[in-house]
Amino acid sequence: MPRVANSGSNVDEWCNRSGNGSSTHDLCKWCAGTLERNPHGLDLRPYNGDPVGTEGWSGDVDHPEYAECDYTCEVCGKKLTSRDD
Repeated sequence: MPRVANSGSNVDEWCNRSGNGSSTHDLCKWCAGTLERNPHGLDLRPYNGDPVGTEGWSGDVDHPEYAECDYTCEVCGKKLTSRDD
């Protein structure tokens, strides 16, 4: 679950109305585990114009292989590696 998306029926409605996708964030496995226990457990904010989701942040959104890219966890700043895929 390293890349998570803003989720909830209000976000779905916004996406359908606007034609845009919801905001996503890349997380390390440790920070993603925090969200698995509580989808509102981290201070993540939408940035794409979408509303704060009623269901928090969830999902395993498609992402590039972290070992081949220069991504960092948007919460703790750890460089993401293949262990975070």
